[in-house]
Amino acid sequence: VARLAAAFAAHRDEAARLEPQARELIALDFTEPQTREFHALKADFDKVYAQIDVLGQVLNDRDETIKRLEARVYDLNAQVAHLRAALEPFAGIAKFVELVGNPALAAEQLRMVISHKLIRKLCPKCKEAFRPNPKLLAQVGLPEDTETLYRKARPPEPDEKTGELPEPCRACDGVGFRARAAVFEMIDVTEGIKAVIAAGGDSAAIRKQAKEEKQLSCQKDALRLVIDGSTGLDELQRVFAPPGGPRRKKKPARRRPPQ
Repeated sequence: VARLAAAFAAHRDEAARLEPQARELIALDFTEPQTREFHALKADFDKVYAQIDVLGQVLNDRDETIKRLEARVYDLNAQVAHLRAALEPFAGIAKFVELVGNPALAAEQLRMVISHKLIRKLCPKCKEAFRPNPKLLAQVGLPEDTETLYRKARPPEPDEKTGELPEPCRACDGVGFRARAAVFEMIDVTEGIKAVIAAGGDSAAIRKQAKEEKQLSCQKDALRLVIDGSTGLDELQRVFAPPGGPRRKKKPARRRPPQ
């Protein structure tokens, strides 16, 4: 582009230099040698202007191309933002394939897809330990020898004599949670997953293949935090419940009795 612009400027300067000479010759009564000189000068002049027209068209085409590329980059940035906002990586993969327009080509470009979620950590000062039911352990996929899990502290009961509620936990102000932790989902795009993508499989098919390959999901990674007591199963249910799905109803908060 810089070379084209420099050439354009050089030809424009040459045309400006030749034009006064051509006008001066046109105003004269030519002798035969002057006529030959005039035609030679006019041919050079026409040639320069023809080159200027070509370069001008090239530069105009360049400007149009830049505008199209800028619009495309803007659109791709918007699509990337949309991908980041996807509910889970499999939906992001399906959207990426749609953007590329060629499932086989998209499959070759992908190496790994990573997503994350934030979950609340139980307050270390007031969290409650409990012994889990073996059926619950089997249902959520925790080891059978897990003896202790933790949950948010239950609302305190009022004093039987005074009816007053005890002071809330100072560490979390009675909320039951303090800070957050990230859990990750890492989908290694293996040959099996590439085959599903190249065949035009949707997000459900890709998810099924990843599950068969026992790849790390956010739910599996979150169980690590459940086992070490950082969070509880209720928090996982809140975070990973499907949109619009049933959720546990919250109990009405207890109010302090009037003094």
